[in-house]
Amino acid sequence: AKEVAEAKEILKSGKRTVVALLFPFTEFFSDAPQPLFTGESYDADLEIATGCYRYFENTFRQIEECRAFELLRNSHDRGNYLITTHARIIAMTCT
Repeated sequence: AKEVAEAKEILKSGKRTVVALLFPFTEFFSDAPQPLFTGESYDADLEIATGCYRYFENTFRQIEECRAFELLRNSHDRGNYLITTHARIIAMTCT
């Protein structure tokens, strides 16, 4: 209850937006230029939060691309996977 009252006071004062107040990854992005959220407007802070989300999406996409290498046991299978994948990309761009 105390945290809710403090959050309401911060929002009323206009120092921070709802996005900045509820953003769960401020510690993770502590090495980003600070302050992470400017507090100018809700839309500006939402755009920053959306950029952080895109960062996570990209990270998980890169991890997903490596998953095939975990499943393939030997270097021969991994090499075949790479050749097949790249050949498919080349074939798609040439047609």
